Amino acid sequence: LGLDESIHEKHGELVKFGNDNYINNHDRIVVINTLRNCINDGCKGFYMCYQPIVNANTEKLVGAETLVRWNMEPFGNISPGDFVAWLENDPLFYDLSYWIMKTSITAIKEKVLPIMPDFLLNINLSYMQLERQNFRTELLRIIDEVGYPPKNLCLELTERCKLLDESFLRNEMIFLKSKGIKIALDDFGTGFSALELLITLPIDAIKIDRSFVMDIENVK
Repeated sequence: LGLDESIHEKHGELVKFGNDNYINNHDRIVVINTLRNCINDGCKGFYMCYQPIVNANTEKLVGAETLVRWNMEPFGNISPGDFVAWLENDPLFYDLSYWIMKTSITAIKEKVLPIMPDFLLNINLSYMQLERQNFRTELLRIIDEVGYPPKNLCLELTERCKLLDESFLRNEMIFLKSKGIKIALDDFGTGFSALELLITLPIDAIKIDRSFVMDIENVK
């Protein structure tokens, strides 16, 4: 557990492990098992939130980023910053990711596109999804099943996509764009978002890391 925390949460840094860690990790195992049971039970307790994307020039709503949340007693709300990291290497993560995709594009198609046909939905894409052999097939199947226009979908490459081979990643991006899907680079300015990736990958948009813009209104 200490090694796992070092690799996945501390980026390889030294982690001190003691009795307090054992208690915390025991609680985490209980939560993870509950999460897995919920996914097996039709993603029980999971729900979607949508963070608006506004045009800086017109101040009009142009899209939204889909955000998954989980709330289950007796645990309450568990941050996706925690449970996504815990589940990302679990085979059930694929079931959750496809549920997120289908739930969010269905909601936007039914409730938003009829009145805002150019509305763009952003969804995070993890390296575990990309490296799965049937990812392309499943993604296109969901889009076709829902009847969602690919041009209204933008997939955001998350930080850990850097673990994939660059040539493989480029080929996947080219394929997705050939279907009309847009690609964004998340957390630009961090270690993953090297400038060279903007040259090698066919990126439509970059999302500047929040650390660069948190106090932008106070900059003189």
